[in-house]
Amino acid sequence: MNTGAAVSGLFADRNFGTVRGCAPGQSYSPRTSSDHEQIVIKLSHVGPFASWEWSPSVHARRSSSQRETCEPMDARWLQRSSHFLRYATFRKTIAGVILLCLYAEATLYVESHIIGHNVEFPQGMHTLLAVSLSMLMVFRNNSSYDRWWEGRKAWGALVNESRALASVAWNLTGVAQEERQEFLQEVSRFAYHLRDHLRGPWPATENLPERSAMKLSKQLGQWNEQGLLSTHQYLALERHISQFYHNLGVCERIRGTPLPLSHRAIIPQIVVCYLLGLPWGLPNSNLSVLVIALAGYFLISLELISEELEEPFGQEPDDLPLTRTCIVIEKSIARQSEA
Repeated sequence: MNTGAAVSGLFADRNFGTVRGCAPGQSYSPRTSSDHEQIVIKLSHVGPFASWEWSPSVHARRSSSQRETCEPMDARWLQRSSHFLRYATFRKTIAGVILLCLYAEATLYVESHIIGHNVEFPQGMHTLLAVSLSMLMVFRNNSSYDRWWEGRKAWGALVNESRALASVAWNLTGVAQEERQEFLQEVSRFAYHLRDHLRGPWPATENLPERSAMKLSKQLGQWNEQGLLSTHQYLALERHISQFYHNLGVCERIRGTPLPLSHRAIIPQIVVCYLLGLPWGLPNSNLSVLVIALAGYFLISLELISEELEEPFGQEPDDLPLTRTCIVIEKSIARQSEA
């Protein structure tokens, strides 16, 4: 395959002029464990569907064992940890922990200088509350992760269905090459339309991915009426297009039906009440402040992570990499058309 061939220009982001964070002529490196190709962007014209050129870098030809040798486990762990320190989730967590520590110091001052003794809670009260809270936190985290994982499976299925649909359509020798090329471009457009649909205002005023899927179905029906398809080819293409509708419905269900408000509101309230009551039952010492800070760090960070995973189609660091997935789909379709 000619690696220098032009890829049909659907790399453009929503403004149809640049790849997110990459100007024309610069390099864009997808951060996936299976795709280390460096895409050299060359903008040929400005428009809704610009033309780009890509080529794999030397790093793409490294074997996985070589990359493992170059990046030991501890180095990768430190790199991931340093990235997390730049996340908004970490900054919010630290802000909450600082406020909690100030509150704990205030309670120590009140107990030492105003009340004159430690406030004693019934024995085992904090332990009982901690066990109950941990069960709620596990339920909350699992519910959010299920939504993230379901979205990931839907987009993974979209990659497979797009490749399969493009492969069958491109091998329709009875159809003109221009029509097949336009059909493949519409398959790539579906992924980009779906990304913008999920990240835009909700409910959306216009359903572009549905319109794209309807266009594919209409084209398929025209080919069938013209006698250009066998029964097997028609059923195979129809099955893949039906999966497009299925994936669209799954993503819309996740985007349009958040977790119940009572479920999202009660757990943060319980976490706040538990952390506010925790300093009053611990010994009056600076070590207690450290224990409170650690407990607050874990509880607050878990709650913030659950909130972020709850909406997997955004643009936060832990959200699904939709743009990168769209690029993978388009490159796969371009390779098939050049084979």
